[in-house]
Formats: sequence, C-alpha cells, structure tokens
Amino acid sequence: MKARKLLWLIPIVIIIVLAYYYLSTDLGRTNSDEVFEVQVAGNIVSGSIRANVDGFVDGDAVGIYVVNSKGEKAGELLDADNQVDHGQYTYNREKNQWIPMDVYFYKEDKSTVDMYGYYPYGVPTDVSSYLFEVKQDQSKVSQKTGLSAYDASDFLWGKSAGILPTKQKVAISFKHRMSSTLVVLEKGIGFSE
Repeated sequence: MKARKLLWLIPIVIIIVLAYYYLSTDLGRTNSDEVFEVQVAGNIVSGSIRANVDGFVDGDAVGIYVVNSKGEKAGELLDADNQVDHGQYTYNREKNQWIPMDVYFYKEDKSTVDMYGYYPYGVPTDVSSYLFEVKQDQSKVSQKTGLSAYDASDFLWGKSAGILPTKQKVAISFKHRMSSTLVVLEKGIGFSE
C-alpha cells in the first residue's frame, strides 16, 4: 500500500528536477557569461518607401532569420535550423518598437550573427526561392492580416551582418525589392484593340 502511494511521487519528482534544470541553465548556449535577447529595429531605406510615407505602420509584421557564424566565417542561411527561423516581429507604433511573437536569445555571447529580414511576414519553405505574389486587386483589405492588398504586394528585404550579441536593438535596413519589376501584358481573349 505504501509502495503505491510512493509511485505517484516519482513523476512529480522527475518534473521538479527537469524544471529546476531548465530554469537554472541556458539551454542551447555554449557560453554562459550573459544572456541577450534578440531585438530588432527595422527601418525602410529612403527612396524605398511603401504606400505609407512614414515607413512601417502599426501592426506591420516582418520575418527575421538569425544565422550564427562558423568560427571566423559567416554562417549560411538555411531553409530551417538557423538560430531563428522566420521569427515574427510586429511593429507597435505607440511604443515605437518591434515586438517578437516569441522571445529569442543569442546562442553564444562571443560569436557573431547575421540577421535577415523580410516584409510582409510569411513562412517561406525555401529561402533562396521565396514565392511572392503581387495581388491583382490591390483595393481589398485582408480580413486575416488587416493588410491592404497594395501593402501585401510590397516585398522588402534587409540584412545586418557581423552582429555581436548585444542588449541593444539591431537595425535592419529594409529595401524595396519589387521596384523595377518588368511586367509584360499580352493581348488575350476578351480584350479589344
């Protein structure tokens, strides 16, 4: 009878030990001097402005990749298994800051990282061939994201390289990547001269 009463204590003890281990260590870190949260400060490079001349607007969401260096060499941006994969950061106009969907930390406190960002936020499966669609009717607003189709048709990309872990926000300058796009219109059924 006493043995049965003690059996239910075993899972509780295991949970307590695991929780203590998780809370008292920096899981995934190779150095433990100091832990820094990955923070970003995005801006749009002048001359690459979207519909709103002020740049990003409240509720805009960007995707961020963080890639660790390999010794003295820059790391390679992969489809998955980077330090951060398409982490979502949403702009809060009132606070004038980017709020992460999840909290991310630098893996090491001595190695550099490269940060890549893109707008609008998505979950691309291939970083070298991102499928992006310019919306046909740009007068509509998405019920899901709140973005106008015009804004959702504006693809921005930016990179900051060689960043040492820091308590400061890392500036990523986004550039418009849909400018100078060549569009060829061909006469089809239903069109007259």
